[in-house]
Order: sequence, then C-alpha cells, then structure tokens
Amino acid sequence: MGKSAGEILHFNMIRLRVTGQGNLRTRVLPLDNISPETLNPLVMSSVVSAEKDILATTRSQYARIEVKTTALYEQFTISRLRIFVKQSAGSYPL
Repeated sequence: MGKSAGEILHFNMIRLRVTGQGNLRTRVLPLDNISPETLNPLVMSSVVSAEKDILATTRSQYARIEVKTTALYEQFTISRLRIFVKQSAGSYPL
C-alpha cells in the first residue's frame, strides 16, 4: 500500500511469526490515542510451525502497533510481522 492521503483505514489483522515464553500482548493505537484496541493475548512457545493471526477492528487514518510482555522472565523474538489494512472510507464526514 502506498502513502495515505487521509482516508479512513480499517486495521483488521496482525499476522506474526513469534517465538518466546509467556503471553504476547498487542494493542492497536490510533495516533490520537483515542480508544486504543487491546487485542487477545497470544501464548508463545519456543517452537513455531506457522504464523499466528490476531484479529483487530480499529478504524483510523493512522495507527501504531504496540507489542509487549508484562511479566518477569517473559521474552519474545518476532521474525515476521504483517499488518493487514483496508481502506474503508475516503475521509471523515464533514
């Protein structure tokens, strides 16, 4: 996808290949930080046979993805991360 011209985007899925221990916590945060979406935690393991999908429903012009662990001794390595985005409107209504 090219540069955004201000259209409304639907951030609908994060697909990642991750190894580690513990729970991986992800959030989609619109750049204005209004109504961030906390996604379902992903239980990690040291052996991964396929990429994992995490569904999202955020609509915004721009957003960022936060990936973290919160407990002591949790760790992760992300070897692939893809964010699926689809244009849902040309602009905000006036």
